[in-house]
This record gives sequence, C-alpha cells and structure tokens, in this order.
Amino acid sequence: MTSPQRTLISIGPSHYVEKARWCLDLYKLPYIEERYIPLYHFRRTVPLGRRQTPLLLEQGKKIEESSIICRHIHDNYQLPSQVQSQVCLFPTDPTELSKVMELDELFGKKLGRATRLLVYYHAVESDEILHQTFCTKGTNALDQKLFPVFLPYWKKFMKKTLGLTAQNYSKSIQFIDDIFHQVSQTLETRTFFSQRDRAQPLSKFLVTDKISLADISFAALGAPLINVGAKHGYPLPPEELLRAHLPSDFWQMIDGWRKTPAGQFINSMYEHHRPSSSPTLAFQNKKE
Repeated sequence: MTSPQRTLISIGPSHYVEKARWCLDLYKLPYIEERYIPLYHFRRTVPLGRRQTPLLLEQGKKIEESSIICRHIHDNYQLPSQVQSQVCLFPTDPTELSKVMELDELFGKKLGRATRLLVYYHAVESDEILHQTFCTKGTNALDQKLFPVFLPYWKKFMKKTLGLTAQNYSKSIQFIDDIFHQVSQTLETRTFFSQRDRAQPLSKFLVTDKISLADISFAALGAPLINVGAKHGYPLPPEELLRAHLPSDFWQMIDGWRKTPAGQFINSMYEHHRPSSSPTLAFQNKKE
C-alpha cells in the first residue's frame, strides 16, 4: 500500500511553517515542500481558495494553519515507536489538554505575531538579508527572478501590511519579554529533581512530562528570537552574516533572550528533540 502524497505549501523561513514541518518530521511522514517568497505565495494559495501558509494538501484536503495541521497529523497517524514514550501532542487528561491549547493559542496569537514583526522590522532594511533568507535552494524559481525587480514595492507593501512601525516594534518587544518571563517561570516551577540524581531533571516540559504541542509551538515560534541556526528545518542565513547586517541593539536582545530559561528551553528542544528535516523539494534548483 502506497502512502498518500502530501504537499506542504510554505514560506520557507516562516516560524508557523516550521511548527507544521516539525510535526510532519516528528511523525516521519514523507512530504513535498513547495517554497515561496511572501506575497508571491498567493499565486499558489489563492486559486486553492486559501491565503495563508502553511497549507497542507493531502488526499483532496486543504488543511490551513499550523495548529490545525498538527492536530490532523495527531488524529490520523501514529507516532514512530522510538518516540512514543517521549511525545504526546494532545494529552488525554482534560486539564492538561486545556493548558496545552491555552498555551498554543497564546504562542500563536501573541508570540508568533510579535516575533514576525520584530524580525521583519529589521530584515526589510537589508536587501542582502532578504535575498539570503528567501532566495535559497527549493524556493520557486519565478519568485527568485521577480523578487529583486519588485523589491522596493514588496518592502513598502510588507511595511504597511505587517504594521512595521516603531510603536508596534516596541509593543512586540514587550509581548516577547512578557511571554519569555511567563515561560521561564513555568519551567522553573515544573522542573524538579530526583533525590538520587540532582543533575537530571524529572520534568522538563511546559505542561506534562512528555513533549506536547505547547512545547513545539513555543520552540518553533520563538526560534528566530534566539537564532537556532542550522538546527532549523529551513536553511537560514549564517549568524555572521546576520550580525553584519542587523543592528547591535537587536543582537543585544537576542543574546539576552538566549540566556533566559525560556531561551535555553528553545535551544534544548532544537538540540535534543527537533527531528531531522528532509522534505522532497518541489523546486529543486536555485536557477530552474
């Protein structure tokens, strides 16, 4: 019996896409990834009656939004045996499930949006960063050709659409600080140790003793805030290039968030629990 073909329509570096990609990789589901540049992706999604990415196409279904995609995967597929003892995306206990969903909504609506604004606020000022971020292997070739031609108009549209103002930038920083503080407190409360081995925490996740959707959601949506680099599911620009083109005060915030328990948790999730990602790329070559 052949496995169903599934296609993930994506904006490659999107942290919402990364969340859906993480779940696909976690369940070891083969998939084709179609990568587009923001705004240019409408050529693909609008004819399908959708606008957002990630968008998963599977057996005639069009599944939009990262949390819904993760729920679809959980409900229809079985975890690989080697991770079944470590992962439960949606707990069966009603109280735990309610907490997972509460955190996932907080991260999706607050952290994800604040992170996106923070990153784009600086990225749109650097043509080099934009090119290195979006025009990579696997990105639609027509997008890559059109991107530098219409870049001034693209920037203007993104600034207006995302509300890239100094006021919104300051608000985003406050949102991120508040959520990182909340998550850090949660982690410090939930982390306890055995009497025999004080170096080994017995509980290290946000809601249960297994990885839930809340953990993956926070790690994926917060990843740009600590720059997880090569551990990410998409080939991001190297940190040396980013540091050369992005302002020092931005990096002071990144370095600060990295040192918090919340930042260390994101790094640990990527270091120890992010499965390798190797989708079949629909657009194989940079110059097609």
